[in-house]
Amino acid sequence: MFEAFCFNKIIFAVMLSRITLLIFKAVFLFNCLDAQIEQFLFENRVHDIISQKDKISSDPNFLVQLSHAYYLTGEIDSAEKTMSECAKAFPNELSKSDSIYWLSLLKSMKKDSLFYAVLASAEFDYILGSPAHPEAFSNFDTVIHNKFVSPNKNKYHTYGLLETNEGNQYFTSINPNNKKSQTFGKPHFGIQTISNSTLSFFYNDISTSSEISYISDDQSYCLISKMSGKPSSDGTKNIQSIYVQLVDGNVTEREILLPINSDDYSVSHPYYDVKNHILYFASNMKGGLGDVDIYCVKVDSVNSNGFFISDDPKNLGDKINTPGKESFPFVDENGTLFFASNGHGGFGGLDILFSEDNLNIESLKEPFNSNKDDFFYRFSNNKGSYSSNRNGLDEVFIFNGIDYPEPEIVLDSLDISLTLDVNNESEKVSQLIYLIKVVDGVEIKVDSAFTNSKGKVEFKRLKETGVSYRLSLRTKPCGSLLDTKTGTIANDSNIVMKPNQLILGENIAQMIGIQQIIYELGSYRITEESEVLLQKLIDFLKLYPQLELQLTSHTDSRGSSSFNQKLSQNRANSVLKFLVDNGISQKRLESKGFGESHLLNDCRDGIVCSEEEHSVNRRTEFIVTRITPCNN
Repeated sequence: MFEAFCFNKIIFAVMLSRITLLIFKAVFLFNCLDAQIEQFLFENRVHDIISQKDKISSDPNFLVQLSHAYYLTGEIDSAEKTMSECAKAFPNELSKSDSIYWLSLLKSMKKDSLFYAVLASAEFDYILGSPAHPEAFSNFDTVIHNKFVSPNKNKYHTYGLLETNEGNQYFTSINPNNKKSQTFGKPHFGIQTISNSTLSFFYNDISTSSEISYISDDQSYCLISKMSGKPSSDGTKNIQSIYVQLVDGNVTEREILLPINSDDYSVSHPYYDVKNHILYFASNMKGGLGDVDIYCVKVDSVNSNGFFISDDPKNLGDKINTPGKESFPFVDENGTLFFASNGHGGFGGLDILFSEDNLNIESLKEPFNSNKDDFFYRFSNNKGSYSSNRNGLDEVFIFNGIDYPEPEIVLDSLDISLTLDVNNESEKVSQLIYLIKVVDGVEIKVDSAFTNSKGKVEFKRLKETGVSYRLSLRTKPCGSLLDTKTGTIANDSNIVMKPNQLILGENIAQMIGIQQIIYELGSYRITEESEVLLQKLIDFLKLYPQLELQLTSHTDSRGSSSFNQKLSQNRANSVLKFLVDNGISQKRLESKGFGESHLLNDCRDGIVCSEEEHSVNRRTEFIVTRITPCNN
């Protein structure tokens, strides 16, 4: 990750009153992307923080700060390892915001097992809600994405593309002529423009970085964010949102602070919904739900003297905001709110989400979102763009042709909710549930969502009547739950699903459809018929890597006890070898022969029994010995 203090993504607050001047508490108000405003940490650089890692490791606040410093310099693996070490050493010291940051790192690193373990122990929901109208964005999956290439050939971090009706483009990128950031040693960011294929600097403050987030349709003014010139009482330099007057589309010297600014907190990424006269912005003001929340406020009027606002800003509430970080608000022509968040779960890093009613949240799918930071979504006039650091540098991706369907009035829609009934409370959370549409006997996956901390998930306002649905549980690679499907659903339903579960000590042979492993008389060689049956076990073990088994073999009572004991051990060993040869780790298996010591009926020595009765005792069993829990 790059140095640039990321516009409103990170704000360092220095608290030097505790322990020693060498311990700096960092308050990261926005999960760092790669490209925004730099803020000084009393002239101390991020690399200076990292250099102290061997000197100071007994304070959880320093370790969190160190993780963020690694993140800023692109050492994502070190960032995650530091958070893991911090959580292990100080299990009760992480805030909700710290936990969400850690979850975001785990998602980015694709460490699913540890992600689920942290999630299961979290005292807050970290899941996506059900979509409001998912079909409105069904075409996103087929959109062709292209990289935006600026005249600087994308040699520098570039993000936040805006395009006017006239085709002029504005974006934020490094100005190599600017002063260097004292934190990262790289030049500050400036706002650049392309008009008639000519690149120029639209707005540039050589002493700090700036970002443009809105420009009026008539190009009479724009809204930017940049760092305050003076630190607040606690030493933090806050980000301010500014009205900048334009003449003929060019910047003038007339800059007016928006009335929502304060010396006590940051205000960034302002976006004006001119149709509804509402100003959206991100802020860390007191009373919020997390590190940074999205707010809105009614605008009385806008003129050459700036914005006039008489109301107090309103937090968008806990359906939008989380204990994590929400920022980069944008409202499209249909009134849908888009924003970036690391607190709603998803792919990892910042994800682009949207809501039509500020209640139901849905995530954009791949390739819009990735396991890194994705943000600054814009769409108008059938063209769109968003920014991402998925390839290392911040880049802009552009796309065309989203078909927004006309709003559909449906009188008869369907609501389905499902609640998991499981013994282990920790296994209720974040289970993946698929919504499957059944048409003429053919199953089609149409949506998915994760269960919340109460084991519940909802699919609302399903609009295709005359069809039936079913729900399918797709389990994690840990825990005892197995994939399970409901029956078909045709009406509003509140379903309780009791998933199939693995049980310690249970023989799973019948569960996977193996009645008997066949051997030749007196032999332990695996027959071709048995190989076909054992393939079912191989497939099952690959599907559920959390499972460990004891392979037990039993004989009938005919023959000597010593011969039967040796034969059964060899048969169990043969099964184990066959599984290992076909890709199953030997660490998950053990073999045990019991000879004739565990008969299932009375056909012991001296008792006359039929061949059918003896065959009951000749068996191979697959006993569950360990289930990897999701909290390991």
